[in-house]
This record gives sequence, C-alpha cells and structure tokens, in this order.
Amino acid sequence: MSNAAFLWMVNQGIELGLVTLCLILLRVILRRTAPRVFSYLLWCTLPVTVLCDLLLLMKPELSVQRPVQMYFTSPLEMKESYFLFLKPIWMAGSMVVLVVLFLSYFQFRRCLIGSIR
Repeated sequence: MSNAAFLWMVNQGIELGLVTLCLILLRVILRRTAPRVFSYLLWCTLPVTVLCDLLLLMKPELSVQRPVQMYFTSPLEMKESYFLFLKPIWMAGSMVVLVVLFLSYFQFRRCLIGSIR
C-alpha cells in the first residue's frame, strides 16, 4: 500500500467519522418531528461523500506527449516517521475489527441453530 493511498484512507476515515457524528445528531433531533423517510435519506450522504471525494481525488493529467495518467493527491501532508508509526496501528485495528466481526457472525449463527421458522 503506497503512502498516498494510506493517507487517503486516513483522511476518509476522519471525514466519514465527522459526517456520521453529524448524521447521528440530526437523527436524534429529527426523531420525533420528521418522518422516518428523512432519517433514511440522511444516511445517503455517506456514500455520496465517498464517491465525490474519490472522483475529486483522481485528477486526469492530460498532455500531448503522455497518455492520460491518474494519480493520488493527499490533502494531509505527513512526515515519513508518522506514516511508519500510523500504518501498523491502522492495520492492527483493521485486523481486530475483522476478528470481532467473524466472532460475532459465528456467535449469531450458533444462536440461530435452534430457531424455528
């Protein structure tokens, strides 16, 4: 994984975390006054945010001499030492989340064994 791709994922995580917190607050505020349809429509902003950032991230470089080239740009400038420190932490956190998801899946599946249709 290149540095630019890792930095993009860090930025996306921060941005989507803030958007999610705002959506949760709006959902709590609108819970009693607005219909549920508006609450569900609010959650559509998360995929739109990811798609917009991804489209803005890939900037085609048009030139007569060279073909179209796509490259990653990173809005967050970090030193190499920070990158070397954060990458293992991020990967370990991802592995922990993956293990927890698998364990909860198997626990849920075990609960469903004795259930009746």
